[in-house]
Amino acid sequence: MNKRVGVLAVVISLSLLFLVQGCSDDKKSSKPSSSNSSSIESSKRTPAAPVGYIEISFQSTPIVNKIPGRVVPFQVAEVRPQVSGIVQKRMFTEGSIVEEGEQLYQIEPNRYQADFESAQASYNNAQARVENAQSVVNRYDSLAASDVLSQQAFDDAETELTQAEASLAQAQAQLKTARINLAYTKVYAPITGFISPSNVTKGALVSQQQEQPL
Repeated sequence: MNKRVGVLAVVISLSLLFLVQGCSDDKKSSKPSSSNSSSIESSKRTPAAPVGYIEISFQSTPIVNKIPGRVVPFQVAEVRPQVSGIVQKRMFTEGSIVEEGEQLYQIEPNRYQADFESAQASYNNAQARVENAQSVVNRYDSLAASDVLSQQAFDDAETELTQAEASLAQAQAQLKTARINLAYTKVYAPITGFISPSNVTKGALVSQQQEQPL
């Protein structure tokens, strides 16, 4: 009787032990580990980020420095009138490039044209006097050689010729001056470059070698 009870108790205790162990194994197998679950969830939440790359190579890079500066012309010409008169025309665009010898202004030339024509007439008159005096000297020269004409008359003829030649030279100089003044009514650019704004307009009175440039 006692042996049976002991065997029964052992069997029951072993059965209970196996039952407890089975339950604990089932719980362990049914419950996933925290590390595995967190990794699975994180892999579902954030996909893998794409990885890019760049290639590095050596190359020359210029170094540019921006420094403020001011342009200074190497040639400057202040244009002033050489004769007095009324500006008849301005023949350039302000701020544009003008070439050397290009006409910039036209000063009214009527008075200077009249002076030129008067000087031309005086020159022609003086030249005619020289020719007449020269012909008289040529005639008197042959007469003086044959003692038909006095030496005094011949000397007077030569003196007249000399005076006529002097008058011709003076008339020639006046004609040259009148021609120059007439040419000065056309004002030309002395150099090539950008031209500044004009200080005078059409109809302005300018004077010879005035202080203010055109």
